[in-house]
Amino acid sequence: MKIVFDLNSNVPFYRMPSDIFAALVETLPEHKLLRVKHKDLDREIEDADIVVSYWLPPNIFKKAKNLKAIFYAIDGVGYEHLYPEILDSDVIVTNSGGCRSQAIAEHAFALMLSSSRQIVKSNSRMKAKDWWGNSLATDGYVPFEISGKTIAILGLGRVGKRIAKIAKLGFSMKTLGIKRIQEPVEFVDEVYSMSSLLDVLAKSNIVVCALPKTELTELSLNSRALSQINSVSIFVNISRGDLVDEEALISSIKAGRIANAGLDVFDTEPIDPNSPLLSMPQIITTPHSAGMTPEFWPRFARLVRENIIRMSKSETPTNIVDKQLGY
Repeated sequence: MKIVFDLNSNVPFYRMPSDIFAALVETLPEHKLLRVKHKDLDREIEDADIVVSYWLPPNIFKKAKNLKAIFYAIDGVGYEHLYPEILDSDVIVTNSGGCRSQAIAEHAFALMLSSSRQIVKSNSRMKAKDWWGNSLATDGYVPFEISGKTIAILGLGRVGKRIAKIAKLGFSMKTLGIKRIQEPVEFVDEVYSMSSLLDVLAKSNIVVCALPKTELTELSLNSRALSQINSVSIFVNISRGDLVDEEALISSIKAGRIANAGLDVFDTEPIDPNSPLLSMPQIITTPHSAGMTPEFWPRFARLVRENIIRMSKSETPTNIVDKQLGY
């Protein structure tokens, strides 16, 4: 089979390391593995069997004559990657689910702990007059513990389950979860469907958005949902920016319904440098970097290798995306 790798990003964290690609080539000698730049993908896709990419535009997809599968190097594909041409085809779509789960879960807790312990504010006040936390004790941003709190995990996929495990075993937290199918999940005390979102928000001290982007979830954390929050200590989003109404989030923070927020994703990326999300002292932001760790690439390479072997044997690959659900 001919497998085209479109993973030559200018951003180092998004570029497959040369040694990882070379190892794949060495262990799959019976297949033709080709590495291309995104702008050159259309030249090689016509006779490709598999494309490994972050994004395959519709105009390039239409040029494929022999394509059997797209291996996306992203955890949650989302329905924007599943345009009509793909939906109407027999092409299999897989994602990298599980390869970044630990990194994203750890990042979620980094945002939680940075918020709860007021790390950024403390770091900026390393002066003699502010020693012993004098300023933090008087300006309304007193550090607190997350242990024993109630956390709502919106989305119990691979990342959400990892967050639940850390919350339960590491911090003895009460764990509530939102899931499309209401069924028991390990380390989650109570599982609810999306129809119970408002009730779950009202019960929680900490809320983490780990939902996939679908027609059901887009802007699900809107002004109505966020206005129902009574008192949330921390709101974290490590999923998709357009699941949250940013104006409503700002209003909820100003109204005191949400004390702190940790955001790794935004409605528009890169974020407008004049956005109030970047200047509000209650908000910690990171540049969509939750999944950026070197550990991703060996995991993803193993997944790609396994799925190439499976497809060469006419077997079903793992991590198949349900085209109707969008994840």
